[in-house]
Amino acid sequence: TAAKIEVISSKTEGEARLLELVDADNLPSDYGGKAQDTERTLANTCEGEEDRLVTKMLYLRGHGSETMDVPAGMSVQATIITRSTAGASFSLTDYDTKAILSKDQEVVHQDENALTPTRLLLNAEKIKGPLKLKVKADSNASRFTTHNFLIAFSFFKA
Repeated sequence: TAAKIEVISSKTEGEARLLELVDADNLPSDYGGKAQDTERTLANTCEGEEDRLVTKMLYLRGHGSETMDVPAGMSVQATIITRSTAGASFSLTDYDTKAILSKDQEVVHQDENALTPTRLLLNAEKIKGPLKLKVKADSNASRFTTHNFLIAFSFFKA
C-alpha cells in the first residue's frame, strides 16, 4: 500500500498530477482544471439567500481556529462540512472581545458510505457585523492525525 501513496510538495506539481488522473473538463478550475471552481459549486448548492459565500479549509491536529471579518451592514452564518469520522468540537467567539457567540457543538461524520459529507450550522441566528469572528475547533482525534473541516461563511445583508 505504501507504493500507492504520492507525496507532492507544491501546488503546481499537484495540479499537474491531478490533470494526469482527471479530465480537465471535470477538474475544478481552482485545482488546475476547466470546470467550475469549488467555491462557486458550493454556492450553487446553498439553499438560502446568501449575498456571498466564503470558504476556508481547516486542517485540524489537536486544536485550531480560523477568523473571518464581518463588515458593517452584513450578517453571517458559519457551517462546518466534513467527512471526519473522529469529529471535532466547534465554537464561535468575537475575536476582539472574546465573547462566546456559539457554545461548543460537536460534528462527526457517521456514515462512511454516505455520498454527501456531514454539515453542521454553528449559529442558527445570524451574527451581525462589524466584528471579527473566530471559529475555534478541538479535535476528537489524537494529535498524530489530521482531519479536514470546511468552514463555509454565508454572508447576508443585515
